[in-house]
Amino acid sequence: MSSYTAHKYLKGRYGVGLFLTVLCLYFSYFSMFGERSFSRLTVLNSEISLIDQELAALDADVQKMRERVIAMRPDALDRDLLEERVRYMLGFRGENEWDVL
Repeated sequence: MSSYTAHKYLKGRYGVGLFLTVLCLYFSYFSMFGERSFSRLTVLNSEISLIDQELAALDADVQKMRERVIAMRPDALDRDLLEERVRYMLGFRGENEWDVL
């Protein structure tokens, strides 16, 4: 067997195995550290949970504002809320009253 045929034999025999190993390493690396990897998925899930918490807090604020608007409508007027808003908007207060915001 000449060295050329031996080289061709080894290249054919180990070339496919080497190619498959490199291919496996490539996909393994990018499945762990790539743009769409498992670690990126966990980061995105934690960001989603933080944004969901912010959304819940904002929804609670919106609900409080809606309740205040409903309480200020003429058909369901709350005198205490009206007095509070008038005093705040016009800057009126008694001598012994404090502004607490």
